[in-house]
Amino acid sequence: MSTDPFDQKLRALVAAAVADTPPAKPLPAESGAGAGRGAGGGVTPFGGRRRPRLMWAGIGVAAAAATVAIVVLADRDDDRRITAASTTIASTTASTTAPTTETSSPSSSLPVPNWPAELAVVIASDRGIERVTSEGGQAVVTRLDAPLAGAVAFELPDGALVSRDGLLDVGLTGEVLVVSRGNESDPTSPTSVVLAVSPDGSERVLSVGDRMTHGLDIYVGQVTDADGTWTPLLITPTGELDTEFWQQLGVAGPHDPSAGDPPRLFGVAPSGSTIGWVEGDMFVLADGRTFPIPDGSKVVEADLTDDFVALTRGDGPGTIIDLRTAAAYPAPAAGRLTISLRPATDVPSSTTTTVDGGTPSGAITDVITAGADGVWRVTDGVRTQLTAEPMVFAVAGPDGSVIMQRKSGVGDWPVSETAPLVWADGVVQESGSGDIGVWWRIHDVAIVDGHWTMLYEVQGPQDQGVDGRPGELHAVRMDTGSDSLVAAQFGGWEAGSSRLHLAETGVVVGATYSEAVHALGAYALAGGDAGITSAALGLDDYYYDCVDCPHLFTISRDGSTIAWLDGTELVRWDVAAGAELDRTDLGQAVDGAVNLELGDGYVVVDRWNDQAVDIAPAIVQWSAAGTTVVELPGTAAAVVAPPA
Repeated sequence: MSTDPFDQKLRALVAAAVADTPPAKPLPAESGAGAGRGAGGGVTPFGGRRRPRLMWAGIGVAAAAATVAIVVLADRDDDRRITAASTTIASTTASTTAPTTETSSPSSSLPVPNWPAELAVVIASDRGIERVTSEGGQAVVTRLDAPLAGAVAFELPDGALVSRDGLLDVGLTGEVLVVSRGNESDPTSPTSVVLAVSPDGSERVLSVGDRMTHGLDIYVGQVTDADGTWTPLLITPTGELDTEFWQQLGVAGPHDPSAGDPPRLFGVAPSGSTIGWVEGDMFVLADGRTFPIPDGSKVVEADLTDDFVALTRGDGPGTIIDLRTAAAYPAPAAGRLTISLRPATDVPSSTTTTVDGGTPSGAITDVITAGADGVWRVTDGVRTQLTAEPMVFAVAGPDGSVIMQRKSGVGDWPVSETAPLVWADGVVQESGSGDIGVWWRIHDVAIVDGHWTMLYEVQGPQDQGVDGRPGELHAVRMDTGSDSLVAAQFGGWEAGSSRLHLAETGVVVGATYSEAVHALGAYALAGGDAGITSAALGLDDYYYDCVDCPHLFTISRDGSTIAWLDGTELVRWDVAAGAELDRTDLGQAVDGAVNLELGDGYVVVDRWNDQAVDIAPAIVQWSAAGTTVVELPGTAAAVVAPPA
């Protein structure tokens, strides 16, 4: 063992963190749930001529004190699409909206009640469109096969989803309200106008304004003047403005945002019988009822029905308030919230995308994902959120706990942000290893020689450039805290690796790189030769600046199979026989792949798009019929280690 003081301090802190971490409860099964929060990322591709670092999709926020269990089910098969005709503004109608995740704040310190059976909510975000309903008191989130065109989506009673640029609201009659910006070059032109588009595609100018909601026979909204003040609007069935209504309520305006937090976000329920607005830290109804909102200034939108109001927040997941009981329900994820008009008991359909007409191989898929919307376990399409805090990486241990990171590897963030976290008993706990002065990167976990072992690397300061000290690759036994040095010269300036994979045999496989050169990397936890060489696999010693050559080397959990991508072909190698098993062209499914992991009958890939931005990871299964791709939440995924 190394006697370097740096190594000794590292081992001592790891051992202390392991000793102080309470035992974890088993990872939730498909119907389980958790509370908290999380975010995702992927490994910078080797050969990218850049400092190795991880991409991330969100910033950590404090976990919400929510007790509603959250289970996300993949949709089944609803591919309804309706296109609303319009002479000026393209519009699509389909099936509900998807969330962006951050923190949610219940409106009281009381335990959050079970999600009501009659409540269905649509969430629109950069993840797409999702529908939240109740199943056994749990908030069940179904991601819908519907495109999000714009920033919001509304679900009509027949299940049709309306989504389009400039969309404000949709009435029960199917009439769509959209905002059209005025001509900025014409000082006499209004800043914006609201158009009412009928189901047959004809449209009319309803009013000036930048916000409008649709009652059965009235419209309620507000117009913002050039000086930044706004005035509430109520348009009667005869098309007239009713200013007396607001005067009687004492909120006629105009309202100046510099004078505190005045009434705003005026709206009406689809029935036309309930009107409300946000005022300070309260949601106020025209009939005099009020409902508290924590930090109401962070509410950016409100969608009202007679029984509920959905409040979208700019700082994380929003809240739905029951106007009959005053109970508050935190949304499972951030994004634009709307109350669905479709009966909550209707079940929508699936997000599985099929490439080349393939069908699943029948393998049981079990993965952990991390991203801006937290950490999830996805088992055969059933999604269970463990924490909503953004994380860039997470990997499940064989004892049911989960190791995760807010940031990973070298980057322009504090080294403390890369310290490993432990999810246990539904709570994310600090490991206490953030003060060591190095950047951490967790690679994998496995049972090795009967011990739960975590593989990780640490990198020191990078300010000396090429003269700086390389990092180190370590393995720690999580049950005892015993730490061993796997590689003393690992990564460093302009060098690093793809995510490394640890087999139960103690063999580590991945791809290493230095600037534009990459090669197979193989290590043994016990030290010495891993018994795996490029020559033995029929590979070159290294590859220079290429994207269609062998890359993303990995090893199966039991150590029996090594695999890699050769262009878009998955190559599998039998370790015992010393021979190639097969080659399968995965085609588009591995475009932009930055990590490859073998499951039992499937592979999991993390991916970048052509702008080098993380996109959804995916499970890729193949059979004689073709290849099937199932997209996952987050931006990084890892196969769940089998139980000890």
